[in-house]
Amino acid sequence: MMFVAHDVLLDVSFDVAQPRLVSLASSRALVDASRAAYLEGVTSLIRAGPVAGPADADPAPRLARVRLLPPVERADAITVGLRWEASGVSVGLFPVLDADITLAAASEHTTTLTLSGVYRTAADGATLLGAPVAEALSTGALAATEALPATDPAQLAETTIRALLRYAAGYLTGLIE
Repeated sequence: MMFVAHDVLLDVSFDVAQPRLVSLASSRALVDASRAAYLEGVTSLIRAGPVAGPADADPAPRLARVRLLPPVERADAITVGLRWEASGVSVGLFPVLDADITLAAASEHTTTLTLSGVYRTAADGATLLGAPVAEALSTGALAATEALPATDPAQLAETTIRALLRYAAGYLTGLIE
């Protein structure tokens, strides 16, 4: 399990950014941004070194599913729940990200965009669901964990989180439509 958190200060008021985040979350734009951010992280992983794995492993790490919870709005903040589920050889690193994306008023003309969450490995997921890790191994649920690339998992986490916040910030500030 790996906790992640990052934030960026945006030069846009909360009153302008809030409806943009609602729009981002209700359209495919946040899903597309998630896929692009994950791909950016995997690309940096591949540049860092070869990815070796079992012969039957999916050779193309990718986000298999991106799910969002409806926005929770407060007077000066809004939060969107996000879940990434990955497939391919990178599954051994962190197949699941559960996170909150929060937009909060920082001043009259600025807002803070924050992502905080946790990456879970297959073993973490099995443990959290109540299945002993040994049982998950015996059923093949963790077979993809044999395919760990020789790199720092924190690097992939940092790259993907920063990329997602960069894409979202562009949309919220009006730089990306």
